[in-house]
Amino acid sequence: MKKIKDERLRGQTLKSIRLAFLVQTTGIIIVMGYQAITDSINAMLSNPVWIVLQISMIVLLVANMGFHMMFTIKHRVKRLLLVISNLV
Repeated sequence: MKKIKDERLRGQTLKSIRLAFLVQTTGIIIVMGYQAITDSINAMLSNPVWIVLQISMIVLLVANMGFHMMFTIKHRVKRLLLVISNLV
């Protein structure tokens, strides 16, 4: 399998993965909500799928923070280089 070198294809792949993750998480939330309504909240919390939902939310938060931090660092470095070039 060849590595993807085109940035547009990488972006499209990330969008596809994000969409699949969103659909999966929505399905888990619906199933857990149904179980909470029909059985009880204790039954929902004792379900192993609850742990999977918590882990997936943590992964999503860390990934979003990582992307945001990468963008912020790149933006700050560019701004710093601009200031340095103006001073010189």
